[in-house]
Amino acid sequence: VGAGEKQATAAAGAEEEAERARTTLPDQAHLESLAHAYEQQHALTARLQAQQTDLTAGRDEEHTLALGLEEAEQTAEDARAAAEAAQQADKAYALAEGLRVGEPCPVCLQPVTALPHHATPPGLDEVRAAVDAARKKLVRARNSHGEASKLVAAAEATVDFTGRALDDMAASLVAAPAESEVISTLAAIAQADEALGQAREAARTRRRELAAAKKGREDLAEDEARAWAGLRRARDSVVSLGAPAVQQGDLAAAWGALATWAAREHADRSQRLPDLDAAASAL
Repeated sequence: VGAGEKQATAAAGAEEEAERARTTLPDQAHLESLAHAYEQQHALTARLQAQQTDLTAGRDEEHTLALGLEEAEQTAEDARAAAEAAQQADKAYALAEGLRVGEPCPVCLQPVTALPHHATPPGLDEVRAAVDAARKKLVRARNSHGEASKLVAAAEATVDFTGRALDDMAASLVAAPAESEVISTLAAIAQADEALGQAREAARTRRRELAAAKKGREDLAEDEARAWAGLRRARDSVVSLGAPAVQQGDLAAAWGALATWAAREHADRSQRLPDLDAAASAL
């Protein structure tokens, strides 16, 4: 019991020390909130980087499409000018075909002295087809560039939104401890909680063991009391034969003393028994 009391006291002291160590650490919920904020900051940073990469790619695509649009516009203008020139050439060729030497020119009304030589103009159908193809290409280029511009505008808005969210997160962490400190403190809290749990369990175990030891001691005390009572009854039954008084203190020694006396008394009486039997027979 004495050893159990010492162990229980030591365990209780260790439990109190573990509780004091845990109370010196900051609030766990607040630190977990900060750790989550740092995780969000990392996620926002990665997201912003990816969005900026997408924005750069979108701007490059828009620039390429803008160059294509300029080219399509120039091609359409060239086709329109070529068609107009073809139409004029067609009219001049038709007019020249109708001229006759000596007759007046229908344009200047002067007599024609020599017939002009004009190259055969290109077919108007081919020229008109080229104009139509150029116009369609221009429409496609404008649509593609317009879609790219919309995507760039949306990407810019997304980058701006994420950037402002990241700025707000950074502002909320200005007064906070460094992330490494938050992580290490949370680790220390986890260790302290584990140590406290072990100390509490050890203290409970020691208290149970001490209670069991005390209960065992009480049971032994009852058994010892019954043994002393049995010893007294045994001695009282032979006190008339000269049994020695019971010495308090050592139960085993007392029983030993009574047993030694009984053995000696038995041996003495056994030696005298034949004489007593002879005496009895002589009567």
